[in-house]
Amino acid sequence: MPPTIIMSDWSKLSGSFFSQASYALIEAKQQVNQAASQKDIDLRNVDWSKVWADILSALRQAGRLLANVWGTILSSVLSTLTNVNDWSIIHPYAAAGALIFISASTNLGIFLTLLQLTGIIAVFLCLLPVRLIVWCFGLRSQGVAQGSLASQYQSSHYGSTVPRGSGFAHLQSFGATMWTVPLTLISLLSYAGVAIILGREWGWWLQATGIVLY
Repeated sequence: MPPTIIMSDWSKLSGSFFSQASYALIEAKQQVNQAASQKDIDLRNVDWSKVWADILSALRQAGRLLANVWGTILSSVLSTLTNVNDWSIIHPYAAAGALIFISASTNLGIFLTLLQLTGIIAVFLCLLPVRLIVWCFGLRSQGVAQGSLASQYQSSHYGSTVPRGSGFAHLQSFGATMWTVPLTLISLLSYAGVAIILGREWGWWLQATGIVLY
């Protein structure tokens, strides 16, 4: 059972980590100041091996604390995901409704599109990779992204004016009407979650794999 995270524990872990990291710097500074405060002393007389040993020891302790912090975070995330999955098994329709709400709130365009006919949905899904490629190329809803491949192509082939009706103009128009990619991905992942949850509840995946329930 993963450990329960309390806010005070986080403050203790982070405080210990930063104190160990700062300890290494303070120790080195004290060693140098100690040597510099003595008269007629050369920095070559400083025991640098001890200084570096103290620094490395403090850094190792800080690294162990950091590993413990990340381990606690990962175990807590896995525990949360497991609890969410268990809840979706017990309440599949409530979970599917919540995911549909998330998808509709993040991108209403996809929500309305997926409510249309199956043929239109298929066209949309086929065009989605094209939209992502156009976005990566630099044709965004705000226009041509500065420093992108599309910007370089435009400056080298067209300059400041793009001919109307050209292929680049069509792609530019296509990119200007494109949805925001992060919200689109969230919306699509939410719908994928709906399909997984309802498919598990209705036995779609068992039928697809040829397993017969008795």
